[in-house]
Amino acid sequence: TSALEKDTLKRIILETIGATERRDGVFVRYWLTAGSGDFGISPKNCAEPSFYCVVHDDSHGGNDRGLSAAPVDVPLKPPLLATAKTNNYMINALVAMEAEAKGAQLGVQFEADGHLAESSVATIAVVGKDGILVSPPADSILASTTWARVRALAPSLVDAGVLRGCEARRVKRDELSAAAELLSLGGGWVEPITTYDGAPVGDGTPGPAWKALDEIVRADLSNPELVDEVPYVAQ
Repeated sequence: TSALEKDTLKRIILETIGATERRDGVFVRYWLTAGSGDFGISPKNCAEPSFYCVVHDDSHGGNDRGLSAAPVDVPLKPPLLATAKTNNYMINALVAMEAEAKGAQLGVQFEADGHLAESSVATIAVVGKDGILVSPPADSILASTTWARVRALAPSLVDAGVLRGCEARRVKRDELSAAAELLSLGGGWVEPITTYDGAPVGDGTPGPAWKALDEIVRADLSNPELVDEVPYVAQ
């Protein structure tokens, strides 16, 4: 497309979803490229930018909830790349592969000084024994829209007594091993991590903070202030 204005891209995304005629259980991915060219390292000879949108089945939120995670030694991306959403996923793939080699589903990266960074495709959050939900600031990791929504919704759980607080701060490595609950945040979903580095997290089952967050985040997916109507051909 030669017109890459935000409204144009939004319309393409919504129309692509509508073309599937699926109303539930879909996941949307989209990306911009410099377009076809001469395989040179510079995009100067690319014909024109291209926009792609793919709609596929959503694998989140199944009945078997509870992920396993393990620390990995894969180095972090530099902040310039880590804080930008790109298709440069070589490091992400290496994180996932090392986790799989350790028998885990998620790999968890740490900064050189031992503070928590992120997973390969998700943000990690920790519920401490003090009942406070924390996750690292997005100065050297990708900012998570799911974490942003959790932070916006968390005050209701504080009022209900499920949490004592919610904040972004640097998280020490040993806080993960001592956590009451560990959470994986990504793709609009909150998933419980029930095993970390071969040991159960808490009692090894999804905890009360996750259950409450899962409920309000799911409800938020239908928030009329945040959703757009999909133009299905047959309403």
